Amino acid sequence: MKIKIISIMILICLLMIGCDNKNIDTQTMEPKDSEENTITFMVKVIDDKTITPLEKLIKEYNRTSSKKIVLEKVTYDKYQYILNMKMMSKDKPDIFMIDEDWLQTYNDKNWLLPINTYLSEKADKSFENVIPLSMRTYRLIYNKDIFKEVGLDWEKPPVTLEELYKEAIKISEMKIGESYGFALYLKDKESGFMSLLENANKMNGIYYYDKEKDNYDFSIYKEWFQVMRKINQQSGILQYATKLKKDNVLKQYAESNIGMMIISNEDYYWLDNQEDNNVGISSVPIWNQENMNINNISIPGMLIGVNSKSESINEIVEFCKALTSREWGIYMYEKGYIIPTYNVQLEELDEMLNVKTPKEFLPHEGMCVYETNKENKEYERQRFDIYFDIITGERPIEEGLNTLNGIMNEINDSN
Repeated sequence: MKIKIISIMILICLLMIGCDNKNIDTQTMEPKDSEENTITFMVKVIDDKTITPLEKLIKEYNRTSSKKIVLEKVTYDKYQYILNMKMMSKDKPDIFMIDEDWLQTYNDKNWLLPINTYLSEKADKSFENVIPLSMRTYRLIYNKDIFKEVGLDWEKPPVTLEELYKEAIKISEMKIGESYGFALYLKDKESGFMSLLENANKMNGIYYYDKEKDNYDFSIYKEWFQVMRKINQQSGILQYATKLKKDNVLKQYAESNIGMMIISNEDYYWLDNQEDNNVGISSVPIWNQENMNINNISIPGMLIGVNSKSESINEIVEFCKALTSREWGIYMYEKGYIIPTYNVQLEELDEMLNVKTPKEFLPHEGMCVYETNKENKEYERQRFDIYFDIITGERPIEEGLNTLNGIMNEINDSN
């Protein structure tokens, strides 16, 4: 049975903010043309000063296009909040990035043009209204210099959670006051440890919803929480992690204050001075050796939506054709911005040299995108709060996970 997603969060946003949608977290990249000759493209960035390869591509596109693309950059922590507000106003962007968890809500509101059907005769029905421009993969990164300093073999990074625990504690104990063994960005909900827990474990075929049984079972995360809480209780996780957002944690890693992290290829792009940190890259630690060969899941990365009410559909389609072209896909991959899903084969990417996205982040051949159509935004905050309480020791592990089972299965059974 399919859950109907209630857009309560959008209504809350409306009550919390006035009619003014201008925000210091947004930055519009001109050209200075009349509104009739422009198409707005709202994107998510880690800060409003970030320059991405996308800007160069848009600049090139604007040289010959009849309508100019205006890039509106919004910081990632405020992005979905501001986008929701704009979609309920007259200031709707023509094109925008959209988080997967909001996809059903936007579909229900009829805010999305079925753009993917304009681009492909074989459009995936689950992504018919958005362009899955990229895929997201998760890996363990580690500081090789720190490994050497504490006597760990940097050529053999941890492959199980238990090994991760032991090595994180060793780093913290031997680098007291200098570095922590492991880090999570617990402050962020969408891009923080909840996404990391759920998406990184999807990479190993582990997810709380069983599609065949139409049942939720959060107890599968028990071992993960046990290990993370042990690391946290023994000061193996970066201090003040419960108060730090992703950009701050990544900066801490770049400054060699963290031994290991689990991050996505998108996060890797934002690492400051990554070439100077002697970064090692390995698979996400598994729970036991039996899971070693289950690593066959890729996660949708950058999803692009088009405003169904836009008055520039023909021009937008032309831009989206360029955006999904082989040339642009390869360029953005070379710069480390995305792992493209359109018009580029994995074998091509694997053969390329001197690119910003390390080969270790490339998905394995035959990876499939895990369907996550059983989300419920109404209870996402509650899920985050329970996860947070568990990892900080405020709530027993089994009690918290069983509470989530009860909530989600009750809602599922009633629909």
